[in-house]
Amino acid sequence: MKSQAKFIIEDPSHIGEIRRAASSYCEDLEFDQTFCGKVAIVINELGSNVLKHAKVGEIILSVEDYALHILCLDKGPGMG
Repeated sequence: MKSQAKFIIEDPSHIGEIRRAASSYCEDLEFDQTFCGKVAIVINELGSNVLKHAKVGEIILSVEDYALHILCLDKGPGMG
């Protein structure tokens, strides 16, 4: 099973879209509800931090070998 999706984050509504996609991947991978909830929290935190600190970024979700990979990228200023 291989799948990948790229999402741009420019608005708070985008976080919900990414969270729903991650939830769908979790269900496809048959992860338990507790773990799926933790994935949703991770997506919320990553998305919120992008908007707060970098204003724009992206999250890439990918599934490979029954694992969910979450990659968050931005071009924010970093830590001072």
